[in-house]
Amino acid sequence: DRLPAPDTRHSAAFLAWLLRQGDAVPGALLYPTSDDVAWLMATNHAALATRFRLFQPEATALQSLLDKSRLYALAERLGIDTPRTFMPAGEEAVREVGRELERHDGYPVIVKPIAGAGSADTHRCDSRADLEKALRLVRHVEEVSVEEFVEAEEFTFDTICANGDLAFENVCL
Repeated sequence: DRLPAPDTRHSAAFLAWLLRQGDAVPGALLYPTSDDVAWLMATNHAALATRFRLFQPEATALQSLLDKSRLYALAERLGIDTPRTFMPAGEEAVREVGRELERHDGYPVIVKPIAGAGSADTHRCDSRADLEKALRLVRHVEEVSVEEFVEAEEFTFDTICANGDLAFENVCL
């Protein structure tokens, strides 16, 4: 059954709702299906663990995946290609990155939060005007990155591990 829940972007309301669900059905398995829910679960692990069986990595491992600057640094250390990415501090620095990319590589670019929540607040910018529009739309976001746009086929690879062993894997094309 699907239960109507508060919007996950309203973390306090969503957490209160989760705790009520855990009180109603103690011992249920709670599995995050988005970045924002995974982070909420990691940062509230102690309260949730008294009500649910939890299935997710520790907060430090999760932070390395959700924080784009840490994820890209890890990918680079492992030799995994990533888009050229800039972590400008503030709106004017984003504009400067946009001007620099326009002079050398051109558009499109992607503007998105450094701390991920799926594709929320992710914007493709095909021009300086688009970049300005994206900046207005992400003002509520603490830090954003600007990435080169890469045209390629996209794959999603999901896994579930139990006791350190691969229990399930799935590739979506």
